[in-house]
Amino acid sequence: MATDASAAAALLPGVSAPSWKGVTTVYHAAQESPLKQPTLVVDAEKSPINNTVVVTEAAPSYSSDGRALIATSLVHGPDLDGAAVDERAMLGHLARLYRTSTSGWERVAAYDVAHALPSMTAPHEFRKPVRTDGVYVCGDHRDTSSIQGALVSGRRAADAVLSDLGVVLDESDPPTPPGRNGG
Repeated sequence: MATDASAAAALLPGVSAPSWKGVTTVYHAAQESPLKQPTLVVDAEKSPINNTVVVTEAAPSYSSDGRALIATSLVHGPDLDGAAVDERAMLGHLARLYRTSTSGWERVAAYDVAHALPSMTAPHEFRKPVRTDGVYVCGDHRDTSSIQGALVSGRRAADAVLSDLGVVLDESDPPTPPGRNGG
């Protein structure tokens, strides 16, 4: 079962439903890229900004007019919900993070996802079982609340299925694509 935590809890009695953290992602367009590399910039200061990235440095086709597309994610907390993003303050902080002027940046979109991440309140169990009541379960709610956690839990669930089936993989050989010599 590869679902979010609320759906997993509704479908499987052994899974508990979490509280959620929301994330707002704001997109800006700029005439020039503020960072000439596809790097996720994580904010170490105390601000609402969690991370920011120049999307077009990794995927230039995401811009139809040649401008840089910058995505900035803000995790909701006690002082921030999706509607409370202060544009001036955010642009000021982005100017410091990228060490450039943001005065010509144009806000092109904002998306608010209320149930983006399961909360990781202390104490947080970082490795929840991927087998529950005979069902293989994966998602960021089984690991860390992140894309990385979702991927890791998916791998853990796949490994559990293979182990239960008695399949042993030789990690030094890459998998053979289907339809090519044995698929």
